[in-house]
Amino acid sequence: MRKIYLILTLSVAAFLSSCTEESSNILSSGASGKTDVINKSGASDGVQYSLNDLEINPDLVKISSENATLTSSEASMQQGSFSLQSPSDDIKEKLVEGTIIYVKSGENSYLRKINSVSISGNNYNLGTSEAYLGDLFNGGSIELSVNTQQAEKAIQSRTTGSLLATKDYSNSFTFDIFNLIQEYKYGGMILNPNTSISSTFNMKIGFGNSRILPNEVVAYYELNTSMHPYYKFEGAFNKKITHNLIENVPANLLELLKKIEVDITIPAGEVLGNIPAKISINEINFPVEIEANIAKSSNIEFNASGNLKVGFAYYNGVPNKTSHFIYENSITNSSVVKSDLVGELTSDMKISIIPKVTLFNTDLIDVNGTITFGLKTFSVGGASVTNETGFASKGDFYSSGVFSFGSFGIPLYTTELFKNNKELWNIGNYTKTFTVSNFRSYKNSAFPCYGLTSYSFTAALDYKYPLTGKVITGDLEMTYDVYADNGRILEQGKKVKLTPTNITDKGFNFTLCIPFRKISFFSVAKTSYLRNITIKDANGYIATDVIDPSTGAAYSQIKITR
Repeated sequence: MRKIYLILTLSVAAFLSSCTEESSNILSSGASGKTDVINKSGASDGVQYSLNDLEINPDLVKISSENATLTSSEASMQQGSFSLQSPSDDIKEKLVEGTIIYVKSGENSYLRKINSVSISGNNYNLGTSEAYLGDLFNGGSIELSVNTQQAEKAIQSRTTGSLLATKDYSNSFTFDIFNLIQEYKYGGMILNPNTSISSTFNMKIGFGNSRILPNEVVAYYELNTSMHPYYKFEGAFNKKITHNLIENVPANLLELLKKIEVDITIPAGEVLGNIPAKISINEINFPVEIEANIAKSSNIEFNASGNLKVGFAYYNGVPNKTSHFIYENSITNSSVVKSDLVGELTSDMKISIIPKVTLFNTDLIDVNGTITFGLKTFSVGGASVTNETGFASKGDFYSSGVFSFGSFGIPLYTTELFKNNKELWNIGNYTKTFTVSNFRSYKNSAFPCYGLTSYSFTAALDYKYPLTGKVITGDLEMTYDVYADNGRILEQGKKVKLTPTNITDKGFNFTLCIPFRKISFFSVAKTSYLRNITIKDANGYIATDVIDPSTGAAYSQIKITR
């Protein structure tokens, strides 16, 4: 569970550093007070930022130890109650209902709107409510790019001193989203996921005049992805393995990965002072699913890498702009390396990341989402121990995501779930077929399974794959026609999902709900016929027709009697 929300907080932190560093870039207006308009770019703690015509509310009142004595507890301030003692003359007259205040107390900061004021001598008690980002900015935009590794280095340089030089940032579980290069053994198979993912977060927040909320929010992650899984089989292997590799991360690092929240302080100048920023990841998972039917020792390696950009662009009242999802995929295949693969390997390695972005360490703005991407492969070499010629392999990169943007817990914009697949390689040719034979049915149900004339039957089939040791796994999809005893079609192109039971290496059972001809209100025919049967397994292997073992030919039809 690893949350990322340094990111948005960083935006404010970044924007504010411009307020005093370059006074030549700050314009003033004398009508209703000083208006700071900031144009500046720079870098701080791994953050590249750009402030474009950013206009701060001239009526904003900053309260800190420099102009007042804060007597309320942090708990009270978190609840919106602020007690001041001896505020300076220049802010006394501004402490009225409707004023936006920015309060600095130690490392904490609060952006609030005054709802009530009570005065007793030099004591001011303020009742407040949450303020909006639009109360802070009147126009302009903030743009930032956060390199999480560089941000980590900046933090470590402040906390570890000379130890920084020995830090291995290329193998960091804290800020590299994922870096798992280690061999795992599963009863005769060795897997090295050899996968690493680092990220850069980019954001632009645009503000319109007199708008409570931003009129433009563009946020996206650039994920630098490297997936080079390696599989080695020490001998015959016929298994299906499902495992979440995140569980293999050492416990202490896993806790960091899921719960880390690192504070970064960025200088903000006179107007708002230093702003704390946080980065975290809400959740991360790395499930793998491997099915292998291998006849003898072999190995195979896949190599895919590139950048994936996912995010969203939200626009509210911006001319000629429409909110949309951001998606760019440059993942490519560099090579597929195989050595005497004899049998079949199907693999699915998936990364699921749930990031969260928060601004000002509050819910002024929050961005939530889920990013999922992975590498799915199918490879086959030789059909048996005696046939080692021929090799076919196919690899697909798939991805999906959804983001929502809101304020104070109220969703303002939500993307629909997107799904994108990209074929990375397709080598050789291999037709996925298997045979089914010897259809036999058992006792039917006493009561209808659908309507008044359809009855449930338990049936069995024998099967055979062209791969040594391969057995049926997962559900089956069956398509068929049903004919009545008088030749009338009762169902055509019927498609059903079957869950096999009593699976052996030669056969399996399944259940069908078969219709029968209605003769009269009280009478239903005893016989129906199945024709044109096609069965597809979970991995895409197809059997057309059912073979009669006594003749070796396909049944023209299969009689079902209740």
